[in-house]
Amino acid sequence: MKTLRTIRIVCFVFLVMVGAKLNASDFIVDGICYDVVSFADMTCSVAPSDDKYAGDIIIPERVVYNNRTFTVVCIGDSAFYKCVNLTSVTIPNSVTSIGDSAFEYCSGLTSITIPNSVTSIGFGAFAYCRGLTSVTIPDSVMSIGYSAFYGCSGLTSVTISNSVTSIAAGTFYECVGLTNITIPNSVTSIGYAAFYGCSGLTSVTIPNSVTNMGYAAFYGCSGLTSVTIPNSLTIIETDVFYGCFGLTSVTIPNSVTSIGARAFYACHGLRSVTIPNSITSIGNSVFWGCGSLRKLTIEDGNSPLKLEYASVYYDNTRYMADCFSHSPLDTLYLGRPCYRDGSGDSPFKKETLREVAIGGSVTTIGADDFSGCSGLENMVIGSSVTCIEMNAFAGCSSLTNLYVLNPIPPTLGSGFTNPQYMNLNVYVPNGTLASYQNADVWKLFWNLQEKDFTGTGIDAVELKKATSDAKYWDINGRRLSAPKRGLNIFNGKKVMIK
Repeated sequence: MKTLRTIRIVCFVFLVMVGAKLNASDFIVDGICYDVVSFADMTCSVAPSDDKYAGDIIIPERVVYNNRTFTVVCIGDSAFYKCVNLTSVTIPNSVTSIGDSAFEYCSGLTSITIPNSVTSIGFGAFAYCRGLTSVTIPDSVMSIGYSAFYGCSGLTSVTISNSVTSIAAGTFYECVGLTNITIPNSVTSIGYAAFYGCSGLTSVTIPNSVTNMGYAAFYGCSGLTSVTIPNSLTIIETDVFYGCFGLTSVTIPNSVTSIGARAFYACHGLRSVTIPNSITSIGNSVFWGCGSLRKLTIEDGNSPLKLEYASVYYDNTRYMADCFSHSPLDTLYLGRPCYRDGSGDSPFKKETLREVAIGGSVTTIGADDFSGCSGLENMVIGSSVTCIEMNAFAGCSSLTNLYVLNPIPPTLGSGFTNPQYMNLNVYVPNGTLASYQNADVWKLFWNLQEKDFTGTGIDAVELKKATSDAKYWDINGRRLSAPKRGLNIFNGKKVMIK
């Protein structure tokens, strides 16, 4: 995907450019190079060495050069860049900042203690320190630069201080060993690709202090099983949870107004999703390939929900992708009108759908909205529906029960087959049978009958839970006629077929 390739390239180029800044130092004391920061304050920073530092390095708080005493206040940019034989560093309490790429590519570095004096950690400061297993960021740290721990594959745990207000872009990019992280309440923003590819991360709680979460923030966190989205967020950005295969549940709060494209793309473990009434738009391919997604609830609300489409290429084929492509929806509750942004079929034209309930503020079921839903057995049409357009249920060959809650027969377009007119059970409210028997099209159904819907509306209809024979899906949510060798989705679970 172009956007994420750009993230990777930009981060890599930045790290290379910063890491390449190797300059001659101002002076050397006991094998450590230093640059003068200020003659007025007599301060200095640790500088790169052409001979590369190795082993255990202890940085003193003060150094004497030509009878003058300097205080060490900074680990300079690229100071230990590519010091692959460096195993440990002791940083004094006088140091207030760790520079850009300061320890980048120190693959042998296994431990480091960041003192409470440090207030900032620079871009790529510990990038590719694959030997680091744990890091504690002290309360003194106010800022952490982009890609600070980029590619630290051995990092298993991180403690972030309450003074940090933002987790910058790419901070923990591809820290595949990271299993847990606590995001403190001080954090207000999580940058793009901040936890990209952290496949070992199993759960994360995003605090209510977070108001902005960048795109692809948790992209490819395949081990993530649950996530709590705070009610401080108003937008779920593009690709945020793309490829989080293990994600089984997600709660979207009422504060969210839009979900970006591909936000939950290929989240194979998701079984049900509720779209709150605060959301007004959903981007294209949001739930693409969610192979276990069976139940979708779109809550009642007054604002129509915009469902975006996009032209995509998949398996060398170009077609229009909707929000739920390759997701085998089984049960749908539609509580408010949905409209399509761009050309394309209704996103609810799915052969997997078995049970649908229309309620809330929906007044019209559009032409072809559910056409081709060959597995649809039970349909509940709420009391607010006044119009059912032509061919709304064309090709719904398994439709058995139709519950119509409006006491006034909705306008009904044609498009039913003769077997449907003869065999479909149509339930209408008590006392309205005569009205339906005299209404156009409705009067053609042989099995019109009354049912008591009073008091509970949609809930008065008890839908039979569909039971089906074993069905297999590929990892992109496409129905298989038979299992294939490799990874399959079987009844909502991953199965390896040999």
